[in-house]
Amino acid sequence: MVASDTIDALPESDTAGYRFNERKVWAANAAVIELLLIFAATEPGIDGHGVSAFHVERDAPDIRTSTSINSLGVRRLDCRDIAFEETVIGLDAIIWSPGERF
Repeated sequence: MVASDTIDALPESDTAGYRFNERKVWAANAAVIELLLIFAATEPGIDGHGVSAFHVERDAPDIRTSTSINSLGVRRLDCRDIAFEETVIGLDAIIWSPGERF
């Protein structure tokens, strides 16, 4: 699962989706997961009402996973950074939209 209060999604005017340019650090088990659950502010400024949830395959284009982070005590979690680099995620990946507060 990828969740961060720093991930913002910018609406794309030329496509039906959102553009992500963010990084999630210390994502546990990032080497073995296949599906990411991303919480992003799609309508910033209205607190929890402006958050959307997306699902996306980890090996989707423009998503990069770093090498394992060598850390003391949590080596078995295989923590890695996940970077979204100009990643466009379509509207079909939305699990819930703003206004559907969780």
